[in-house]
Amino acid sequence: MKIKLVILFIFAFLIRLIAINQSLWLDEATSVMVVKHLTYGEILFKFSPFDFHPPGYYFFLKFWTGIFGFSEIAIRLPSVIASILTGYVVYLTGKKVSNAETGFWATAYYLFNPLAIYYSQEARMYSLVTLFLTILIYLLLVIDNLSYSQNQKSKVKSPSFVPLSGTTAGRQKYNSKVKSYLIVGTLVFLSVFTFYGSVLLITTLIIYFLFKKNYQTAFYFIIFLFLILLLLTPLLIHQLDNAKSMLNVVSNWKSVLGKADLKNLLLIPLKFTSGRISFFPKIVYYVLSGIWAIIISFFVFRGVIRNRMLGWLLIFPIIIGLVISFVTPMLQYFRFIYLLPIMAVLISVGIKELKGSRINELTSYIRILVLLGFVIWSLVYLLIPQFHREDWKSLAYSLPKQAKVYMMISSSDVLSYYRFDIHLVDVQSIKRLTDMDNNLIIIPYTTEIYGVDYKTILYCSGYKMSKEKTFRGLLIEYWEKV
Repeated sequence: MKIKLVILFIFAFLIRLIAINQSLWLDEATSVMVVKHLTYGEILFKFSPFDFHPPGYYFFLKFWTGIFGFSEIAIRLPSVIASILTGYVVYLTGKKVSNAETGFWATAYYLFNPLAIYYSQEARMYSLVTLFLTILIYLLLVIDNLSYSQNQKSKVKSPSFVPLSGTTAGRQKYNSKVKSYLIVGTLVFLSVFTFYGSVLLITTLIIYFLFKKNYQTAFYFIIFLFLILLLLTPLLIHQLDNAKSMLNVVSNWKSVLGKADLKNLLLIPLKFTSGRISFFPKIVYYVLSGIWAIIISFFVFRGVIRNRMLGWLLIFPIIIGLVISFVTPMLQYFRFIYLLPIMAVLISVGIKELKGSRINELTSYIRILVLLGFVIWSLVYLLIPQFHREDWKSLAYSLPKQAKVYMMISSSDVLSYYRFDIHLVDVQSIKRLTDMDNNLIIIPYTTEIYGVDYKTILYCSGYKMSKEKTFRGLLIEYWEKV
């Protein structure tokens, strides 16, 4: 098993190196520009109040880039490493709830999940927080004896969390208990300080503890969560105020944040199983990804039957997110990718528990076919450039030296990352400019979100579009005075 596990991790690491130097997209470039040009204090007091995330990841990235630099590979490598480490914790988790074989296949399903691979190649906080939360769940399984399945034989009629155990000596037991809770508290702190969305899973754990009448553990979690939120309260107040202003000023901002609707809800199982790709004709994409999602959901459901605790942890954070999204939009599938390790374990458990003599004979083949399905979806993303991130790199290098480019300044970090010589002009200022060049270069990226109708202004000012160039997910327009 050890040799197979090592081989699995080697392949998982190598596959993550495919196309890892693809172009950065806006959010990645913003992360880089922030840590490159701001001090730790400036990140906290100047940048974070206008961002929608806690500063933890930016602090880490600043430390990392201070050692390894700002190349595409360098800034994405932490996410690769975090994803691989998460895979090992998934193995331990699967082994704890069932056996080593279940842990192995759970690891395979996570490491080759196309969505996990996609975000393991992104210089953002999602892979890091997934690692923290997966470790948290595993530690709870170990120190609180959470590895319960309905098939376990026990005199206890209703399984629940039990007090932390240590050595037989009272003092050592107490010290072990305190140490365990301190580790858990540290993971709660790191998770929330890295990504606010982790609160959904932590809240789910608290509710589960209360439901199982393990009030002591619930109390400690409430204290941990309260302390970190109290620490972040001044920042959160500024961020919430600025978020409200953005929603009022930016006309279409809600549409990209993930409002509570059926489409965003259904995208969660689709993207969790087939990754962040889409293609035309849409009907073919939805049929293929839908069938695959149904197949995987069947195994997940079987796993939930065997381990309801993990099923609770998988489903309830999404329910909380859905409810919150009726007030504040946040129902986007990538905000829940920390649930992928749980899903992987449930898939493995679900396949293991298939019943029937004929089915038992086919279990090994079913496991391989499920893994093969994930690998195929992953390779479709990795090997076909049209599914990669927006191609800002090619766009930037296509521009002439010291070109004047009109675009949304708030969305220009990625262009500045590749071309520091470009002279940027806010496209919103066009209506106020009285002396413009006869030839204009415009990148309309995010203008629709901000509700900027620059085309009408240019047409009324005597300009016409002479040509346009397309890059993956991007467009450049060339305008000239008539």
